[in-house]
Amino acid sequence: MQRFPIFTRTLVPVGTVNAHRFVRADGAQAGAGDIPLGISPPDIQERYTVTLLGDEGLEAGEPFSAGELLAPDSQGRGIRAATGYALAMDAATAAGDLVTVMLLQPGAVRPVYYDADGPIAPTGVALITGGTGLAGLTLPAPEPEQQVTLRLDTLTSGSVVLTLAAGVTFDDGTNNTATFDAIGEELILRALDEVTWAVLKNTGAVALSAV
Repeated sequence: MQRFPIFTRTLVPVGTVNAHRFVRADGAQAGAGDIPLGISPPDIQERYTVTLLGDEGLEAGEPFSAGELLAPDSQGRGIRAATGYALAMDAATAAGDLVTVMLLQPGAVRPVYYDADGPIAPTGVALITGGTGLAGLTLPAPEPEQQVTLRLDTLTSGSVVLTLAAGVTFDDGTNNTATFDAIGEELILRALDEVTWAVLKNTGAVALSAV
């Protein structure tokens, strides 16, 4: 289970709030049908910091697969939902499992799956189903305020290679290509200027290179 909070807010707990559960804006633990503000941290005290956006640990309320959308059950745990507020990064085999999820705020663009070479939209969440490998994924030049999450969701063999638009680099000023070799590898990129994608998160295994 990994945590990578990008945006957080401090709340005062209302009633019983357990760790790793969906919570509401008023500080209470979310229930079935609630629109959650975010997910509670590992430690709940007189005040706690809820993760609004980013990767966070969530307790499962039922088994589900990686890539499924999740919403709160009656206890604030994650269950499958057509309109979800988090995306499962790991599979849960049983209720009570603690898994990594990516938070999606209400109204946010939902994940888009890519299974063939071509351009990736420079905003939202891109889940790459790599098959036996892809060599021709591309990412356009950034525009102000754009942010995109790139995650390798499935891969049978080979690698997935993504190349930035001509003249664009990552924020090291040199590299313009990312190679994904294993399921779960992830990059979060944000526009720094019109020719630079800043790397907000790299799982550590995505190889960046200059081509």
